[in-house]
Amino acid sequence: MKLGFTGTRERPTEAQRLALAKLLEMSEAEELHHGDATGADSVAHHIALSLRELRGWPRIIIHPPSNVVHRACCLGADTMMPEQEYLVRNRAIVDATDKLVAMPKGSEESLRSGTWSTVRFARHRRKPILLIFPDGTTKVEEP
Repeated sequence: MKLGFTGTRERPTEAQRLALAKLLEMSEAEELHHGDATGADSVAHHIALSLRELRGWPRIIIHPPSNVVHRACCLGADTMMPEQEYLVRNRAIVDATDKLVAMPKGSEESLRSGTWSTVRFARHRRKPILLIFPDGTTKVEEP
């Protein structure tokens, strides 16, 4: 399975980080795709790197943004995709994966959020979604 990841550019809460670590640890995902942004993407990247050291997987695929202002410049990826505009990159992550994990800044859907925009696109593409909210609770959306 290929997991896509999207999340807040702000540092995720400790509860979100722990929930994500548990999810990835229990997952048998072969790949983790993320957008190389500061905040949640960087956290997901480092958790995946730790798991890769222990198990040899997942492969890490980075879809970097063309605007470097919020880029994390994560090291150690297996593949670096070409830079793209934020919305194009987010859609590429959804299209390249089987399931989307989303770690939004808040619990309510927002129209002016790249994370929520990516979730809406995954819904449109009929992909399963796992939301990890700031309090660490999760919600699964099946197509």
